[in-house]
This record gives sequence, structure tokens and C-alpha cells, in this order.
Amino acid sequence: MAIDLTGIRNFARETLKGDTSGHDFLHAKQVARLAVSLYEEDHGQISKQDQVILEAAALLHDTIDDKVVADVAAQQILVDDLLRQSGIAPIGQALVAETITHLSYSANLKKHYDLPLLGQYVQDADRLEALGAIGIARTFAYGGQRGHPLYDPAIKPVQLQTKDQYRHHQTTSVNHFYEKLLKLADQLNTPAGQEEGQRRSAFMENFLAEFQRETEALSDPAFRVQQGGNGPMAKMKEVTAADIAALQDISRRTFAETFADDNSAADLNEYLDTAYATDKLLAEVENPNSQFYFVFHDDELAGYLKVNWGSAQSEEEGDGSLEVERIYLLAAFQRLGLGRQLLNQAFDQANVLGKSRVWLGVWEHNQNALAFYQKIGFTPFSDHVFQLGTDAQRDILMEKVLS
Repeated sequence: MAIDLTGIRNFARETLKGDTSGHDFLHAKQVARLAVSLYEEDHGQISKQDQVILEAAALLHDTIDDKVVADVAAQQILVDDLLRQSGIAPIGQALVAETITHLSYSANLKKHYDLPLLGQYVQDADRLEALGAIGIARTFAYGGQRGHPLYDPAIKPVQLQTKDQYRHHQTTSVNHFYEKLLKLADQLNTPAGQEEGQRRSAFMENFLAEFQRETEALSDPAFRVQQGGNGPMAKMKEVTAADIAALQDISRRTFAETFADDNSAADLNEYLDTAYATDKLLAEVENPNSQFYFVFHDDELAGYLKVNWGSAQSEEEGDGSLEVERIYLLAAFQRLGLGRQLLNQAFDQANVLGKSRVWLGVWEHNQNALAFYQKIGFTPFSDHVFQLGTDAQRDILMEKVLS
């Protein structure tokens, strides 16, 4: 049986016609186009079979969403029939069904669903449509359709915990940026999606900075992303001497997870034993010009941050600077926005101390990290040697001037 998506296209067009919330057929077509484009960017050419699955899932993803349709169960029956009639192989039909059932942001509030690879590209494409210029436009379209105020400084953003709260809590269109949209870039799955997400998120942040300049409506600290990811609130804690054992453990584990594949076991072990020796860590914690922070997710220690100023900086960068010497997360807690939360803590610390500049070092071969920091305003200014065992490695030094 030949594959034919005509029925799926017509069904999606009919279901989504007249939508004024930003979930119309044009959005579905954009998600389909973008999903294919992201896949090709990461993998080269795409097979016809995989392209059909991407397009089918993208076209159908909002046709079973309760914010668009009244009877989700009836829609799912219709979608299942359409998939059987499309000529897509049964395994492909199952993949499309799994993707559109578990793709949405609200479906992942209480539990994160790991989608199959093709489903991840559809999810990333859908979330990218909530970012950048199109994301801003869709935010205000959705807010208007739902009767939300444009903005109100008296209505503060909240941490969303459940789908019911997400659908029915008191909010504004501007709050939607802080409650959801600015967290999405850190939740994207694919390399191409992550790169584009950071670019679009930066555009959105610039829009909000201009909004604040024009209105002075976002001065309250509540108008900032307080925690990334879904589920329970992340927590920060200053590290003290009583936490040395936990600091040593998280330091060794995160460094090994990050760099074990790129270094010899001998060099790695020598560095871990030297850099994270108990006496050395204790001296660093007790240094009045340094501060460590733990970040917890759902009460589990997820990572940590170390900042230095004054004479504690690893390079002589002056009294106006603060150094981010270490910022690490366990692999299980990445892509939840916790890294951005740690970085925000560093910026806050710099502001409290009256520092005008934040700087850090990034291994020259860590292209993802270099690209990330550049996207959020860091620029290279020098380099230095990072000694890992017997291997003298080169770090790119990057700086960001604080406004």
C-alpha cells in the first residue's frame, strides 16, 4: 500500500481551521518543515519513511490537544483510523501516536517522557515555534484568545506543577515567558534544536529587556526564570565546611562524567585526586573571596557552582571582575535549565559585590559550551593553560560585561 498523507493533511487543516490561539494549520505546517530541517542538519539526508513519520506527527500533534479540541478521545480514534489508512507501516503508526500523545509541554509537567528520536525532532520543532519572533507573536495571540491581560506587575509568575494549574491559574501574556517559554531552550533534545533554541531564546530575552525599559513593569525579581525544567522547584544552597564530603563527591562525579571520554584514565585520576583533595576543597570553601553553591532538583543534589573574586581568581583580572571557575551538573539533571539558574546566581553575586564583569574558561574543544556562552553574551578575550595530569590543555577565556 502506497503512503499517502492527503487524508492526514486534510484532517489537520479542517480540525485547526479558524484557530486564533497560534495553534492553526500554518503552525502545524511550520512544525513539519522545521522538524525535517533539524533532522537533516544533524544527520544529513533523511529517508522518505522517516520524513513521512515526522510530517505526520507534526501535522497531527495539535489535533488531539484539549486546548484545541473538545473531545480528545473521539479525536484519537479518528487519528488512529487515519494513520491506518495512510499506508504508514504499523511501527511508524505507533511512533506517531506515541509522539503526539506525549509531546506537549503540559503532558510533561509531572513526568518527563523520553520520546523516540524522530519524536524528539517533532517536539523540538514545536517548542522552537514557541521561541523567537514567532514565539512572541503566538504568545500574545494565545493570551488574547484566552482573555489574559497583556501584563500586570501585580500578578507574579508562578512555578507550574500540574496541567490543571497550567491551564487555569491566573496569569498574563508576559508572565507566560517566565512560567514556560524561557525554560524551553534548556529542555530541547537534539543538537540542531538546542542551537536554534538558544538563538531564539536570546531574541526573546532582548524583547523582554526592551519591554522592561519601556514599561518598568518587570522590576520585581519574580520576573526572572527562577527554575528550569518541570516538576518540583529547584533549590540553591551556599556550601559550607560541613558540606565538604558532598562537595568532593559531586565535584569528582561531574568532572568525570564530563571529561572521562576525552582524557586518559591516568591523567583524569591524577587531576581528581589533586583538584578535589579534602584539604584543598576545605581551603577553597573557607576562602573569603570564593563561594560555592549547590543546586538541588526534587531534593537531589544535581550540581554546583564556584565563583571567585579579588585575589581568589585563577587569573589576575582585577577587582571589577568575578570568575565562574566551576559550573557543573550531573548528566541526569542536564537540559532542565539548572545550568542557567547557576549562571544567574553568578550574575547576582557579581551585582551584589559591585562587579562589572564576569569571566570564565572553556576547554577549546568543547564547542557546545563555547557556542552557548557566546549566545548569552560572552566573548573570547584570551586563553590559559589548564593542566590535567600530564596533559597541558588550552582553555578559551570568555567575558561578559554586566549592564
